[in-house]
Amino acid sequence: MTQSKLLSIVIILTLSICLSTSGYADVLFKSAQYAYTIKIPSGWIRIPDEEIVQRKKSMSVQGQQTIYDAAFQQGKEGGWFTPPYLTIQVIPIGLGRLPTEAEFREVTGMISGGKNIVKVQEAIDTIKDDTKKATATTILSSLSSTTVQVDAKKRNYYYLVDGSHQGRPIKIYTSGTFTPNGNVIQFNCVTSADRFNQDFISFWNITKSFR
Repeated sequence: MTQSKLLSIVIILTLSICLSTSGYADVLFKSAQYAYTIKIPSGWIRIPDEEIVQRKKSMSVQGQQTIYDAAFQQGKEGGWFTPPYLTIQVIPIGLGRLPTEAEFREVTGMISGGKNIVKVQEAIDTIKDDTKKATATTILSSLSSTTVQVDAKKRNYYYLVDGSHQGRPIKIYTSGTFTPNGNVIQFNCVTSADRFNQDFISFWNITKSFR
């Protein structure tokens, strides 16, 4: 066997290994229409757009008007929209700019259904990666279904909603951020109540990767 043929085989084998292990890395999703990016963890897959359309048809008239840019789910077991999954919702506020802090608090109150607003100090940008899980756990312990927590500087909010899916209790972690044009990109993260503490870490990492 010639040296050139041997080199070719080595290159092919190297590429095969890289491709076979690439599924373990986060996948960058970029919205073509709304110009944001997020990192999707390994094992999560995008729900087909046609499935989102079908799901909207089963909603109320108000729900059918909701704008969903994309949706992702952890695996396919149980069919589409089986927890844990998340939908990325676009709320067209239409300000044409970032809201003032007063506007931000007013709109956030409306979006959250009138929950009490609690201002928090967001320090995630200053901590090291190896402490992110501990920080997420701290945020988790402060979540409430009666309040919405806000980071006014970043125009970000998050809150918790209790619900049900096929007769089983679920929890929905909702996180939204205003974009420079004044609209909102909101993540609706759904999981079963008994898995919430476990799945929240993935939800938190996804929403905090928003750029």
